[in-house]
Amino acid sequence: MVYQGPSRGCVSCKRRRKKCDETRPYCLRCTKGNRICGGYESNPESIFRQHEALGDSDTWPKPSIARKCSLPKRVPIPGSPVPSDGFPLEVSLAQSNLYSLQAFFYEYCIIPGHHSLSLGYLSGLEDLAVSLGLSSDVVKACQAISCASLGKQMNRPYFVQRAETYHQDLLGSLAKTIQDSHQAHNNETMRLAMLLGLYQIIIANDVEPGKHDVHAKGLAALTDMGNSPLYLLRTVRQKGLKTTRNATVGQTSSKQPTTIEKPQKIAALFSVPSATRPDESLDDLLLSLNDLWERSNSCSTLQDYLLIKDQCNAMNQRLARWQTSRRPEFRSTTISSVPRSQKQDKTEVGYWAGNVDTYFDLYVAHVWNVFRTARLLLIALMHRVWQACEMSADVDRLSETARSLADDMISSIPFHLVESLPDFIKDLSTSEQIKHPGRAIGGLLLTHPLHIASNLPFLPEPTKQYMRDCLSWIGSCMGIGHASVLAEAREIDHDSLMSAIVIVWSGFLG
Repeated sequence: MVYQGPSRGCVSCKRRRKKCDETRPYCLRCTKGNRICGGYESNPESIFRQHEALGDSDTWPKPSIARKCSLPKRVPIPGSPVPSDGFPLEVSLAQSNLYSLQAFFYEYCIIPGHHSLSLGYLSGLEDLAVSLGLSSDVVKACQAISCASLGKQMNRPYFVQRAETYHQDLLGSLAKTIQDSHQAHNNETMRLAMLLGLYQIIIANDVEPGKHDVHAKGLAALTDMGNSPLYLLRTVRQKGLKTTRNATVGQTSSKQPTTIEKPQKIAALFSVPSATRPDESLDDLLLSLNDLWERSNSCSTLQDYLLIKDQCNAMNQRLARWQTSRRPEFRSTTISSVPRSQKQDKTEVGYWAGNVDTYFDLYVAHVWNVFRTARLLLIALMHRVWQACEMSADVDRLSETARSLADDMISSIPFHLVESLPDFIKDLSTSEQIKHPGRAIGGLLLTHPLHIASNLPFLPEPTKQYMRDCLSWIGSCMGIGHASVLAEAREIDHDSLMSAIVIVWSGFLG
């Protein structure tokens, strides 16, 4: 018999030793038999063992087990019943958990391609998971997030319920760990607190929009970085927090600790290369902007406002210098444009008329949107000060600058939300709807810049409505419940918003 290569059939048919017709997303054999089609997936167990075996190697690159989830969305197919909910009977719970771990690494981790340009996102978590083992709390937290996020995306309540079961178990485990002074401040505990906060961001809804606050406070207590993104920035600047992507991590059972590399300290969370020296970090600019905002709150006379006006101008110049002094490889590149639609009713997400920009990676794209958000907030402050000084002509000029910044943020939306930017561009002339959503981390990193910008009074209402539509899309198509909450909220608790940003930004530390 001639070997034809590995079977490309769905998981269910291969387990049942049946010939699969390989129809996607569901094979017809499973559909007609009213069985849950397990999708099309490689075998992860061998990949995980290979990854683990190479853990002690300093030279050989370790393969990632990250894989896109192949389980199809549960939707009615014409002429067929609605697919059953759950996971295929041919797949064990342990295998299903391993698939969900693979999917988490794919959806939420960014491995930096160049360490001087990007910190990545949760970039050391896979190595930590391999070192701790599949039964560790960190792995279970990853699985809970994956089941919740993908369960919402794929309309599979079973997985969302399973995620909540894991979450409840982990809450008790975290509480016990924190009580142990020897374990409370180790890398595993801090990662677990961050991941549980991320889980609450994923499952947030109108009824329970802010449960992530508790985990943000716990994370702040464990790391001494406060329950505010500004405290996080100050802590990184003052102490030089260590990234964990290259850390030495613990041992499980009889295994020796897996040494990856020495930890690296970072001087700033948004420390990015400049073409000139010396240079201010974006962290410093954000802290200075906050100090300026707080000083403006005490203004009571025209003289006070005139003094703040000069300080606003100086701050604006500092931000402008940061923008123009970035190295070329860190800048965005415009690769296409979305034509103006003939439809007058509504612009579909991703199809706002204007440029389509690409970036080195999602970390870089996020840094630019943090910068744009900061400058928009400065313009909001300048609006207030200029009006107090009765400088109406300058207010109009500021609004024009704000619209340009908002357009640049919107130009980054396809990069964040689509699976393949080249395919999206190729389909621009024939489609006005995103066919394949990208990784969930893209939507997560876009959520807070969009929310803040969509609530600024000086931006045009169509622009703000489009941003809110994008937040709703991120919630429904990427499974980020917090985005859905923000899409509907005109006002939201400030402390809750800051807690969510702390949780998201702490992922840049590895």
